[in-house]
Amino acid sequence: MEKEVRFRILNKTSKTVTVKLMGKPMEFSWEEFNKKLIVVDKFWAVLNEEEKKKQEEADELVNDAVVCVMLQRGNAEPTRKLAALMQLSTITKKLEELLECSNVEVLNIIRQRLMMLNDWMVEPMFDTKKHCKNFKSKNEESSKPVPIGEEHKPTLGDAFSCLGKLKETLEK
Repeated sequence: MEKEVRFRILNKTSKTVTVKLMGKPMEFSWEEFNKKLIVVDKFWAVLNEEEKKKQEEADELVNDAVVCVMLQRGNAEPTRKLAALMQLSTITKKLEELLECSNVEVLNIIRQRLMMLNDWMVEPMFDTKKHCKNFKSKNEESSKPVPIGEEHKPTLGDAFSCLGKLKETLEK
């Protein structure tokens, strides 16, 4: 039996409900809340059946998008890469409608799923700076000059010689 995802109800008023989603408190009107969630007890809510189906469909679409990205970035023939790219655009549009979010949010969801598989798949597409060292070739690393001693870092006194003289007189 699959464990059901529960959402914590933080606050209820006559007009709004505050629910903890993705670690952040989010406020909804009762109409919005009742459209997507069912109150289990006074502290917890779960998705209704319609939303569960939407989430499952969205999960399948995200998986398809990941496959399209992998095909597009892979070693396939150009027509197959182009077909995967076209399929990716239709999948993102479906996800936008299904999840009621923007294109950027959909791409972020796909990116997160790709990162779960392997970090190096995301780097060229999304250009995150934290993984840059992993992708440099050994030739690039060996061609850089290696500093032997500490470098002299320029200071404000270097730019204005009179400040250096003032510093010397103040130290005396």
